[in-house]
Amino acid sequence: MLLSVLGWIWVACGVFALWRPERWRRYLKTQPIDHLKSMGMWMEFILGVLLMKATWRMPGFLPQLLFLCGILGIFKVVFLWKAKSANGLITWFLNQPVKSFRWFAVSKIAFGAMLLSL
Repeated sequence: MLLSVLGWIWVACGVFALWRPERWRRYLKTQPIDHLKSMGMWMEFILGVLLMKATWRMPGFLPQLLFLCGILGIFKVVFLWKAKSANGLITWFLNQPVKSFRWFAVSKIAFGAMLLSL
Protein backbone atom coordinates (compact mmCIF):
# COMPACT_ATOMS: atom_id res chain seq x y z
CA MET A 1 0.00 0.00 0.00
CA LEU A 2 2.71 2.46 1.00
CA LEU A 3 4.85 1.52 -1.99
CA SER A 4 1.99 2.16 -4.39
CA VAL A 5 1.38 5.60 -2.87
CA LEU A 6 5.10 6.41 -3.12
CA GLY A 7 5.09 5.09 -6.69
CA TRP A 8 2.25 7.38 -7.71
CA ILE A 9 3.98 10.33 -6.07
CA TRP A 10 7.20 9.59 -7.97
CA VAL A 11 5.31 9.23 -11.26
CA ALA A 12 3.43 12.49 -10.68
CA CYS A 13 6.64 14.35 -9.81
CA GLY A 14 8.36 12.86 -12.85
CA VAL A 15 5.53 13.91 -15.18
CA PHE A 16 5.58 17.43 -13.74
CA ALA A 17 9.36 17.59 -14.12
CA LEU A 18 9.13 16.32 -17.70
CA TRP A 19 6.40 18.83 -18.50
CA ARG A 20 8.19 21.88 -17.03
CA PRO A 21 11.89 21.06 -16.47
CA GLU A 22 13.01 24.68 -16.11
CA ARG A 23 10.47 25.34 -13.36
CA TRP A 24 11.55 22.16 -11.58
CA ARG A 25 15.18 23.26 -11.86
CA ARG A 26 14.38 26.66 -10.31
CA TYR A 27 12.52 24.91 -7.48
CA LEU A 28 15.47 22.63 -6.77
CA LYS A 29 17.87 25.57 -6.71
CA THR A 30 15.83 27.17 -3.90
CA GLN A 31 16.05 24.02 -1.73
CA PRO A 32 18.89 23.59 0.79
CA ILE A 33 21.69 21.26 -0.27
CA ASP A 34 21.12 18.98 2.75
CA HIS A 35 17.48 18.46 1.77
CA LEU A 36 18.43 17.56 -1.79
CA LYS A 37 21.15 15.26 -0.55
CA SER A 38 18.77 13.38 1.73
CA MET A 39 16.20 13.01 -1.09
CA GLY A 40 18.83 11.55 -3.40
CA MET A 41 20.22 9.25 -0.75
CA TRP A 42 16.77 7.89 0.14
CA MET A 43 16.02 7.30 -3.54
CA GLU A 44 19.26 5.39 -3.98
CA PHE A 45 18.66 3.39 -0.79
CA ILE A 46 15.19 2.37 -1.94
CA LEU A 47 16.56 1.46 -5.37
CA GLY A 48 19.23 -0.72 -3.76
CA VAL A 49 16.66 -2.50 -1.61
CA LEU A 50 14.40 -3.01 -4.65
CA LEU A 51 17.27 -4.51 -6.64
CA MET A 52 18.07 -6.86 -3.79
CA LYS A 53 14.43 -7.84 -3.31
CA ALA A 54 13.80 -8.44 -7.00
CA THR A 55 16.84 -10.68 -7.47
CA TRP A 56 16.91 -12.49 -4.13
CA ARG A 57 15.96 -16.01 -5.25
CA MET A 58 16.73 -15.85 -8.98
CA PRO A 59 19.35 -18.22 -10.36
CA GLY A 60 22.01 -17.09 -12.79
CA PHE A 61 24.82 -14.59 -13.10
CA LEU A 62 22.86 -11.47 -14.02
CA PRO A 63 20.56 -11.54 -10.95
CA GLN A 64 23.59 -12.04 -8.72
CA LEU A 65 25.26 -9.07 -10.37
CA LEU A 66 22.15 -6.93 -9.83
CA PHE A 67 21.99 -8.08 -6.19
CA LEU A 68 25.61 -7.00 -5.77
CA CYS A 69 24.77 -3.62 -7.34
CA GLY A 70 21.99 -3.22 -4.76
CA ILE A 71 24.39 -3.94 -1.91
CA LEU A 72 26.96 -1.53 -3.34
CA GLY A 73 24.28 1.14 -3.69
CA ILE A 74 23.35 0.82 -0.04
CA PHE A 75 27.00 1.02 1.03
CA LYS A 76 27.44 4.07 -1.20
CA VAL A 77 24.54 5.78 0.58
CA VAL A 78 26.09 5.03 3.96
CA PHE A 79 29.50 6.38 3.01
CA LEU A 80 28.31 9.43 1.07
CA TRP A 81 25.82 10.58 3.70
CA LYS A 82 28.38 12.79 5.47
CA ALA A 83 30.85 13.31 2.61
CA LYS A 84 31.53 16.79 1.28
CA SER A 85 31.77 15.44 -2.27
CA ALA A 86 28.01 14.82 -2.30
CA ASN A 87 27.43 18.57 -1.93
CA GLY A 88 29.67 19.25 -4.92
CA LEU A 89 27.86 16.61 -6.96
CA ILE A 90 24.49 18.20 -6.20
CA THR A 91 25.64 21.69 -7.14
CA TRP A 92 27.15 20.27 -10.34
CA PHE A 93 23.81 18.62 -11.18
CA LEU A 94 21.87 21.83 -10.58
CA ASN A 95 24.06 23.67 -13.09
CA GLN A 96 23.44 21.18 -15.88
CA PRO A 97 21.33 22.10 -18.94
CA VAL A 98 17.59 21.50 -19.06
CA LYS A 99 18.07 18.38 -21.20
CA SER A 100 19.67 16.64 -18.20
CA PHE A 101 16.62 17.43 -16.09
CA ARG A 102 14.39 15.83 -18.74
CA TRP A 103 16.42 12.63 -18.56
CA PHE A 104 16.22 12.69 -14.79
CA ALA A 105 12.44 13.16 -15.03
CA VAL A 106 12.19 10.07 -17.22
CA SER A 107 14.21 8.14 -14.62
CA LYS A 108 11.82 9.38 -11.91
CA ILE A 109 8.85 8.07 -13.89
CA ALA A 110 10.60 4.71 -14.37
CA PHE A 111 11.43 4.54 -10.67
CA GLY A 112 7.81 5.27 -9.75
CA ALA A 113 6.60 2.61 -12.18
CA MET A 114 9.01 0.15 -10.59
CA LEU A 115 7.55 0.97 -7.18
CA LEU A 116 4.04 0.49 -8.54
CA SER A 117 4.92 -2.96 -9.92
CA LEU A 118 5.79 -4.33 -6.47
